[in-house]
Amino acid sequence: MATTSLRAESACVTPASIFDERLTAYRIAKAEMDLHQARQTDGYDEEYQRAGDHLVDQHTEIMDCLLMTPCVDQRDLWNKIDVIVREEVHDNWRMASEIMAMLRCDADRLLDRSRPLPARALAAVT
Repeated sequence: MATTSLRAESACVTPASIFDERLTAYRIAKAEMDLHQARQTDGYDEEYQRAGDHLVDQHTEIMDCLLMTPCVDQRDLWNKIDVIVREEVHDNWRMASEIMAMLRCDADRLLDRSRPLPARALAAVT
């Protein structure tokens, strides 16, 4: 656990363009995978299945890479949290511990803990 946290903290500097490039690559991979799944037909098609497996593997690799990329600003942090929630990364994802360690590193760098939470954030929790 400590190793993961240290590894995430040591990687907390990245040019803005890298996160943006990886976010774009994730969105493309996700769209390609979703489009392939929408084309599914009745019955088993080995070629369709092979192509789907490839797209899932590609999507997973690109998403993991994005989520392990340190955020540069709060917009990046929001996008990362959005991907985590939409993809349910918190729910038994193979890299969930590493991704959550990176998310904490991002939050520690980008968010001011001394500021009180907005009322709408408090209302959502209670």
